[in-house]
Amino acid sequence: MTITSHTPEVLYADTTSRIASYRGLARRYAAEGNAFGAVSATWAADINTVQAIMWERVMIASPTPDQQFFDIATTVARALATYALHPPAATTAVEAVRAARDGLSAAFDPAAQSLMERRLSPLDHLEGLPAPTAAEVAEVARQRLGGATVAEASAERTLEARHYMATALELVREGRVDDALPHAWQADWATFEAYLLDAAAAVGDDSLISVDLRWAFAVDATNAIESLSADFADAVSTVRSRLADSLGSIEGRRLRERFEPISA
Repeated sequence: MTITSHTPEVLYADTTSRIASYRGLARRYAAEGNAFGAVSATWAADINTVQAIMWERVMIASPTPDQQFFDIATTVARALATYALHPPAATTAVEAVRAARDGLSAAFDPAAQSLMERRLSPLDHLEGLPAPTAAEVAEVARQRLGGATVAEASAERTLEARHYMATALELVREGRVDDALPHAWQADWATFEAYLLDAAAAVGDDSLISVDLRWAFAVDATNAIESLSADFADAVSTVRSRLADSLGSIEGRRLRERFEPISA
């Protein structure tokens, strides 16, 4: 993955924003009775909390903050996956997250462990919910990939995006903007999914849980669009802005670079 330079302040702001977003999503899923989603979002909030703590402790003065930040993200995501996706003898959602946290904290020194204990999310929203099963974890990737690999699925989505946008632009040339917009919508969501798949692979999220969680943020962001411009380029720009903003400023820039051109 190409790393583009960003200031420590931007990196830190993106991380702290994600903590709040994942905590909110976890509570929403829990209220809906979606134990797997609630636990997964809580784990994701934990990842970002640990990133923020490590950033505060050692990375502010780094000469290469973006690369160091990505390295921390990779290490933490892999550590969390190791313990959280296969919790030992957990029968409840609370036990599953506690087991994950025990494994995660073991990778850090006592001072960092103390900070984590004070700042990780309360687990009251998980009370009464069951622990995720191995079958539920496996089903996430199966639903997303079918029988393909992540690389194959990403390439397929990218190709779909190209075809959808080519159709959209042809319809625009024919003056059929209303017919073109659904195809452009499909193109941008295909690009978005390809990006999420690649990002999950880059940090070792073989379960693809991060893809589902971030997809939920994007759905919320686009559902909030009240109306689209009659101008094709403006309408597409609005949708793309919502998709990019759902990822935060850093990854949003990377996503924008992957969207298909919209010049007819």
